Order: sequence, then structure tokens, then C-alpha cells
Amino acid sequence: MRSRKGQALIDKAMRHGKPGRIRCRLQLRRLHCEAPDAESTTGSRSRCLYETLERMQPSPVVTVNRAVAVANASRPEQGLYCWTPLPDGANCVAIPNSTAARAVLLERLGRAAEAARRRTAAPLN
Repeated sequence: MRSRKGQALIDKAMRHGKPGRIRCRLQLRRLHCEAPDAESTTGSRSRCLYETLERMQPSPVVTVNRAVAVANASRPEQGLYCWTPLPDGANCVAIPNSTAARAVLLERLGRAAEAARRRTAAPLN
């Protein structure tokens, strides 16, 4: 949704939206739309928005996104710490790209063997 039309729709919704989870999701969408590349969305703004969204509407998907945002805004170990409330079971593995994201954080910490085990044990998503 990196088009001018998409951005205009977000801007319109933001002007008329009430504070809350929908507005928070719109702000995240805007952040991703305005960014020239994925690396540009990894700052403290993204972290704050995901933390706010997790308080408003907790879910495994939001927790995974927050963990990645925290890791990118600060350090990988802080991102992995955010992951701890999630079970290793189906709730977490079923989230697209969550296994790969966790493996990347493990690799950043020099835990390549653990990252490789997680990648091979998880189903493709």
C-alpha cells in the first residue's frame, strides 16, 4: 500500500478516527507506507506503537511484531525477552515469518545452532 491513493485513504481515516486500536493500526500502516524501505520502520516509533497496540489488543501476532520492533530499536536480546510470553506451540509457529524472525534474532546474538534448530523444526510459513 505504498501508493499515494493508499496514503490518502489512511490520512482520511486518521482525521476521522477515534483514539484506540484502529487508530494505532493506522499509524503503523502509515509508518510502513511512508518508509522508503523496511529498515526505515525499525525505530522507536514502531516500538511504541506496537507496545500500545499490545496493551489495547493483545494477540500472538502483535507480540511477535512488538518483539521484532523492540529488537530493531534496541538490542536482539530485548526482542527475544518480549517473545517469552508466547508458547512454542501452534499459536506462535502458525504466525507467518515468526520462526524466521526469531531465528534472525538468535543469529544476531551469535546463537546460530539454536537458530538453525528452530528453522528446521518449524513448518514452512
